[in-house]
Amino acid sequence: MEGVNKLTSNIASYFTQDTIGNSMTVFILLLSAIGIIVFIIGYRALKNKLFVQCDKINNVPPKNLLPITNSDIYNYPVNFYYIKSSYNSCSVGSYVADYVSLCILEKIISQGVRCFDFEIFNINDVAVISTSLVSDTRIKETLNYVLFSDAMMTITNQAFNSLNCSNYTDPVFISLRMKTNSEIVYNNIANILAEYQNKYLLDPNQSYTQNNNNFCSKTILKTLMNKIVIMVSSPATILESSNLKQYVNVLTGPSTVSFKYETFLSVNTDSKTDTITYAKEKTIFVTPNIQNGDPENPDPIVCLGLGIQFIGMSYQKIGDGNLDAYQGFFDKYKNAFIMKNSDLLPHKTIVSVTVPDESADPHQCNKIMMGDKVVGEFGSGCAE
Repeated sequence: MEGVNKLTSNIASYFTQDTIGNSMTVFILLLSAIGIIVFIIGYRALKNKLFVQCDKINNVPPKNLLPITNSDIYNYPVNFYYIKSSYNSCSVGSYVADYVSLCILEKIISQGVRCFDFEIFNINDVAVISTSLVSDTRIKETLNYVLFSDAMMTITNQAFNSLNCSNYTDPVFISLRMKTNSEIVYNNIANILAEYQNKYLLDPNQSYTQNNNNFCSKTILKTLMNKIVIMVSSPATILESSNLKQYVNVLTGPSTVSFKYETFLSVNTDSKTDTITYAKEKTIFVTPNIQNGDPENPDPIVCLGLGIQFIGMSYQKIGDGNLDAYQGFFDKYKNAFIMKNSDLLPHKTIVSVTVPDESADPHQCNKIMMGDKVVGEFGSGCAE
């Protein structure tokens, strides 16, 4: 408050001078001073809210998930698996009049999450991360933003580092939902990704233009270890005219048929049979419902029963029942990639997978079977 006191003193001193010609001038100056003081106090309160949220998030202990291996259980396409996912992965609270920060992205990484989702906006021809509930691409509704380049640096430095997460060799999926029509920003993202091409990105022959946009149904999971998969939701015409095209493995959007984003409200009210059928051959990313700017996490039991691969959770919702249930599902199997049961896989697939259900006793040793072969196990009763 020292700055506020100094400002008030200066204004009071100013009033004693002969420059005040009339009462209207005095009124305007007082009103201006009050406005500045209110702004400073409000700004400090909001910044304090960010610090409080980050401190709260930082108190969440890391998870101890095992990485995928070269086992036969991971020798199937990406869309055969539930993948531990997040949504708006830099959001620390509401999607409106709140903050985004790298503090929660770092914590999500430590939770073993392997899909990170961002809304991309344009600030001075630079790609930034924010959130917004309006369709106008010129409007972001957070009080700040995070540079996409900083988020990429955080992911590559921490998500593939044993000091920051236990499943550091697992594939990483980055979902970019483009909220800008600027080709300059698309090219800016391409330049950022180019820095990681040799070490983390996939070969150009695995771009969506080369795989007929069937990446998730054609690419074997275990071939992606230590790699980043780039998924972009964008009008195809903008993407195809930009340099970003060569780095994108999965294109999503209104015209794509192999991968779609759906709100939980939608999948919970649509035909369950249709959703299961779609998810057998294709891929779904479920997003939270939004109420007054606040995300409501999807019910994981419903989504898992429909075979939905990516369930985008808001990890800032500490203590949320749906988030806890989702975390518990992956904790039980000790992996961020869990194969779906046979009845949720394509009928043409000749594989008999038996995964113990929710009633399995976590104190026993529960075995995951492929045919008559044990390919995994979980529970405190399993031998180390």
